[in-house]
Amino acid sequence: MTTLLPPTPGAVPGDPARDGPDAPARLHVDHPLPGVHVIAPTGILDRAAGARLLRLADLEMTAPAGGPVPRHLVLDLAGVTAFGPGGAAVLRHLRYAAHRRRVRCHLAGPPPRPRSGPPPSLDGVGRFTDLADAVAALAELAAEPYPPPS
Repeated sequence: MTTLLPPTPGAVPGDPARDGPDAPARLHVDHPLPGVHVIAPTGILDRAAGARLLRLADLEMTAPAGGPVPRHLVLDLAGVTAFGPGGAAVLRHLRYAAHRRRVRCHLAGPPPRPRSGPPPSLDGVGRFTDLADAVAALAELAAEPYPPPS
């Protein structure tokens, strides 16, 4: 299942404000393996896009009616063109939210550059499993049994 959330209400397809390099982040969701949810933002990850990403991650980490809570959340950063103001802080909040729900969080892909200034330090972000890309993350997670042994 793939979900696409538009960046802004009423955006017109092909609009440079929506689809250009300075476009706000769009969020794609996939469930490629049982218990594994992938969120792949594209565009600029700033405070506003981060708030949408956190709301979406919260929904993804909530157990469906009668179903198990996902074990892994992969944030695929490959499509993020830059961090805007507050973008790197979103990762700390995501890690905290995942930890509270006992979901392992993984960052896949290289961290994006900020729109201006030095690259953000991800040292204080917390415990993430850093993987080269989403393909590597899925290959590693596919080897784990699901559901987890009791």
